[in-house]
Amino acid sequence: MQQAQPFWKLIEKRSKRILCQHSGHRCVQSTVDLAAAKAVTEIFTEAVIAPGYELEAIEHLRTKKNLRIVELVKPGTIGLLYSTITGGMLVQTADDVDLLMDSLKVVTSRQPKASLSLGR
Repeated sequence: MQQAQPFWKLIEKRSKRILCQHSGHRCVQSTVDLAAAKAVTEIFTEAVIAPGYELEAIEHLRTKKNLRIVELVKPGTIGLLYSTITGGMLVQTADDVDLLMDSLKVVTSRQPKASLSLGR
């Protein structure tokens, strides 16, 4: 039986570029195919991060216990807000719900002031 090539070698052979390979995390710049997925499951990997996965690759990756499969999404395409914080980044969805004062219920003993603004 032929020994599997390291994951990064499979990526290089397909003219794809691995962005990061650090402590069990594999970040790839292109779609992960079945050959790359098989290589990942043969080495210590906690997470695979890529912009896309072939269906066969996802099915194979799901056979490995505790492996996180993350699909990258182009920033700004799904209504996310990005803020830098000490040591990282905060990513959250935008609050685009219209609140009406009449629809809110006060759950504390202190009533809000009549001049309360919802910040809009």
